Amino acid sequence: MLVAASVLDAAAASALALWGVLMAPVPASLLLLILAATLAGGLIADLLKVPAFRKLKLHTG
Repeated sequence: MLVAASVLDAAAASALALWGVLMAPVPASLLLLILAATLAGGLIADLLKVPAFRKLKLHTG
């Protein structure tokens, strides 16, 4: 459910930026670059977080 909410939030913010609602419109190419960088950063953070949580015994599974 949290992933769906995050995807919906990113889609809504992207649509507002693309259409220029309450801001100057952002070009689609730049918007895709920003979304790709955000996804890559999230995956990298997850790759670092999981081993750290296991080492610190903070995982639940």
